[in-house]
Amino acid sequence: MRRALFVGAIALFLPAVAHGNGRIPTSVGVDVGATETEPLLAAMTFGTLVSRDGGRTYRWICEQAMGIVGAWDPQLARLADGRIFASTPAMGVRRTTDGCDFSTVDGTAGQQISRLTHSADRHALYASTANVGLRNAVLTSTDGNTFTATAIASDTRIFDWVEVAPGDPQRIYAGALTMAYEAPEVHVSRDGGATVTVHAVPEPNAHQIQIVGISRTSPDQVFVRVRVGALGKILRSDDAGATYREVLAATITAAGYDPATGTLYVSAGADGVMISIDGGATWTTGALDPVPRCFGFDRAGGLLACTFNYGNALLARSTDSGRTFSPFLEVTSEVLLGPLSCPAGSAVQSICSPLWPGLADQLGLGRAGAGGAAGAGGVGGAGGGGAGGAAGVGGEAGAGGAAGASGAGAAGAGGGGAGAVGGPGKPSGCASGGAGALSLLGLLGLLLLGLRRR
Repeated sequence: MRRALFVGAIALFLPAVAHGNGRIPTSVGVDVGATETEPLLAAMTFGTLVSRDGGRTYRWICEQAMGIVGAWDPQLARLADGRIFASTPAMGVRRTTDGCDFSTVDGTAGQQISRLTHSADRHALYASTANVGLRNAVLTSTDGNTFTATAIASDTRIFDWVEVAPGDPQRIYAGALTMAYEAPEVHVSRDGGATVTVHAVPEPNAHQIQIVGISRTSPDQVFVRVRVGALGKILRSDDAGATYREVLAATITAAGYDPATGTLYVSAGADGVMISIDGGATWTTGALDPVPRCFGFDRAGGLLACTFNYGNALLARSTDSGRTFSPFLEVTSEVLLGPLSCPAGSAVQSICSPLWPGLADQLGLGRAGAGGAAGAGGVGGAGGGGAGGAAGVGGEAGAGGAAGASGAGAAGAGGGGAGAVGGPGKPSGCASGGAGALSLLGLLGLLLLGLRRR
């Protein structure tokens, strides 16, 4: 069972503004999409936010509609046809065409999905499982309808992470730990998962492993993050995981790799964002504020960061490779417009809409009424907007259901968001009562760095 170390301590100091799952609202992942027609997806500790206007405004999909229960951070992935997929702690991989209703993909039911990702061309999905006491594997799907197990599998280990080389879709790297969360290994396949080679990582006491990135031009070059107690390390391998050398040791809250430029980004807590353009040989210090807990990359070359301590912003953006940041997704009633506009009877309309006034209150937005049902559409399809909800006491009237934009076109290769703190599915704590609470989170940042998904 995943657990958070300092949730109780934080609760003693924060006002009673936690979301219904008991967590402080914050972002845990971001994917801008490969084309302008694809929505921006921001994974949160209270569900997923969807933007179809480049991040100016967002609509909400609640955790319950996605099939998520408890403290779980969803990993999001897509296929080129526009379908969106999400990881869950017990219902496997969930699929949606419009964001309004989700269903479990065959071959994943009952599985705890620790990591979900897609190939660079978005023609294949990969999922790793972390079921304690059961057989685990890296699963793959090319049609989005059924996942099948690859040869990357184990009866004695959980898979903490899986990543596919951006320049070679046949090269798969998976990070594994024992059922006791120790003795990390990297499992490597050069043929799309048909065969596998296993290499030990020279950090036997590490209890977390993340495949940070793989070189686009040389798939043998891979960067791995491990965590030993409070210390994080970035390791580099130039021989497909057979040997490693340490390139950075710090209190790491997030690590990301931009395959387009080969740049490594590491959030080293109070030491700021560390940047390397030469594979970890040298590092420069970037912004000291915010303290990112994930990295992502947009189509314009910007660096996105998940943050919980940057004014009232849940996402920040840098246009100078991490040297400075500015707010990108701010918690205001002009930005967060309510639940995704969906037809009556859909999961979002029936489950999320009644929950929105309470969440809006806790976010400091006032008791805004929920948006009405859209005629059709949502994330992917076209449809008319619904009527606005009634205004709550002291709050604003709910926004009308926005018309669903046209379906996404074929997606090209695009940079995906890097995993947060230690990857997917970790309870990190989240949710706030507006700018005041989020500022208080900045003072408690070091406590939140100890939040661990185990």
